[in-house]
Amino acid sequence: MKSKAATLLLSLIGIAIGAQASTMQPAMTELGNDTIALDDIEESDNDTVGKSRLNTANNFNALRYVLDKRYHGHGDQFTKRLNDHLYILFGLGTTQMVAPEKGYRFNTLTTIQLGAGKEFTEYHSVRVILQNSFGYQQDRDISFNRLGATVDHLFSLSSYFTGYDPTRLADFSTLVGVGVHHSRLGKDIRSGMSAEVHLGMQVKFFTGPQGYINFEPYFGFSTDKMDLNTNRNWRKTDMFYGANISYVYYLHNNLSAQARLRYMSKVPDDIILSENLEPASWRVPWIAEFSTGISMISSPTLGIGQTLGSNIAVGVGKWFSPVVGLRLTGELSSTRWNQEPVKLGTDDNIYTQNLSNVYAGVRAEAMFNPLGFLKDFDWDSDMGAYLVAGGMYGRMVKYQAERLNCNSEAYTAGIHLWKKLGNGLQLFVEPRYTHYVYNIPYSNVKWNKSFSDDGLNVNVGLTVLTCGKAFRRQTGRDEQKAVTMKNRLSVGVAGGFNITHTKTNLDGASSIPWNAMIFGEYNFNTISSLNASFEYLTISGRTLGKYYDLNMMAEEPEKTRISANGLLGHEYSLGLLSVGYGIDLGSLFVGFSSSNKFGVNIIAGPTAIFTLSHSSSLDGTQPVRKGHVIEIAENPKTKLGIGAHAGLQLHYQLNNKIALVAKPVIYMLGTTDMKTIDFQKGRIIESINIGVRYSFNTHVTKQMYR
Repeated sequence: MKSKAATLLLSLIGIAIGAQASTMQPAMTELGNDTIALDDIEESDNDTVGKSRLNTANNFNALRYVLDKRYHGHGDQFTKRLNDHLYILFGLGTTQMVAPEKGYRFNTLTTIQLGAGKEFTEYHSVRVILQNSFGYQQDRDISFNRLGATVDHLFSLSSYFTGYDPTRLADFSTLVGVGVHHSRLGKDIRSGMSAEVHLGMQVKFFTGPQGYINFEPYFGFSTDKMDLNTNRNWRKTDMFYGANISYVYYLHNNLSAQARLRYMSKVPDDIILSENLEPASWRVPWIAEFSTGISMISSPTLGIGQTLGSNIAVGVGKWFSPVVGLRLTGELSSTRWNQEPVKLGTDDNIYTQNLSNVYAGVRAEAMFNPLGFLKDFDWDSDMGAYLVAGGMYGRMVKYQAERLNCNSEAYTAGIHLWKKLGNGLQLFVEPRYTHYVYNIPYSNVKWNKSFSDDGLNVNVGLTVLTCGKAFRRQTGRDEQKAVTMKNRLSVGVAGGFNITHTKTNLDGASSIPWNAMIFGEYNFNTISSLNASFEYLTISGRTLGKYYDLNMMAEEPEKTRISANGLLGHEYSLGLLSVGYGIDLGSLFVGFSSSNKFGVNIIAGPTAIFTLSHSSSLDGTQPVRKGHVIEIAENPKTKLGIGAHAGLQLHYQLNNKIALVAKPVIYMLGTTDMKTIDFQKGRIIESINIGVRYSFNTHVTKQMYR
């Protein structure tokens, strides 16, 4: 009884305490595991958590908010103006056609793409692409070409699940598209139109505000006439698969203002330009390149060192971001590829003739700079390196008993190593591997046989990068002075050696070709100038030709004249008078600076060629009998020719008056006849000179940049 009475007493006390508390505290309610003050809810109907820090979840239904608004980077808003989020696309890839049987298989086709597109929302984008795929149907090496257009829709899975962020390193999207293609087998064997649908996945890598890299594996199905397999076709649907890598360049900055500030907060202060609050890594320059070097090629009979030849290249390019860019380069390369014994007429000797390969074409290459991912990357760094890879198309001439002259495509890859000489000026070395593919057509059938060569080039050259005024850093108050241009006239001397391109030549030693030059220039301003030069060149070589042997010990030597054939040595002395227009690329692309010790001019114009002398003699390896005299049957007379020249002048300023110069020049001599240069209709000579230049006045300008 006592325990029951105690329990009842405690219960009454608890009720009394609860009643008193109800008059002192607001009523409470429970929602799940949360306890919420109802009076506080009434007081904070218009409040926010950010002001009162009170929970206002009365009658809260969380399901209404699930997946309603996905995360967006703080301040990242997608703008929807008509010209926003427009981009162009350049791509290279591979396609594999799935043939119906082994005897009709294809090799892997090379695909080139060019397109344009637009992002309409954070998730959806549409693009249109023109593409060309080419290769061989390998039954009989019949060329196969497929030209077409596709329309693709892309849906960004990354933005859908994790929020829109254009600075995300990798963005994943689905790819669905349709296309129409025209296929052609051989020149006129078969052709047909087909429609297709393809599916794939895109991985888009961020490399800068306007530059991205896409990687896209895909597979597809088409109507019957894509692979042109006719009677071997046991199915009505053709199949294909492949992968593409492409560069995407947005016409406008793809980042919101908030994203730019957030991005720049991670960049070191010393490379942010205070005038426009942009990091130096956002500079996306155009480039111009000039180089020369050595070439070697695979050979069935010679070691790679025995094939040594020369290479000339001129290129232009554009960096879309600090990481990715595109370069177009025209090049001429000649190498020795084979040797054969030759014999001429009555001469009993057997000589060795060198046969050349000549490649001329244009290569399109992607440039990939891994250092551009660094937050402190700057094109004005002391040195750097990037990778290049792409393809080339052009003509190839292979000299042999029956000359082969045909189209050739090639695939190339290399590494570009550069050292800064001055603002916007780099010296580079570029070793590069090239795989050439070409075919020998048959005259009595509609197919051909394909072959390939492997080449190695090592070029040395100069790169000039453009730099807008926003990215030009000033070095002090002296750079702001307004002064007049006083430097007008300079003269110089130089000397060096020359290289000739030829189809064939005879094996054996000849004297080293050398040259000497005097030159002058008159500067109109810091960019343009008038240039003149006179260069003296010597060229030597050996040919097989006709000569006469006279016995001078006879009473009537003329009656002893004997016609014979043999190895002849030729010595040429040429005078090249050139006038050209010069452009200072540093002042044009970057802006003139008095603190730049290095500079480079490009010069081009007409050239007059004087054959000062030409002597021919029987080569010293062939003995002449005592008392006999040799007369050469053909010895061309001195004559005048017209040609053209183009070259560079790199200078290093020792002081205001004197500069060291290097002047590589290419002369195109038209149809000037030279026995030792057996090339096409024109004759090409590379001249490389090193010397010194004297300026009569100091070089200053109105506005100077470092």
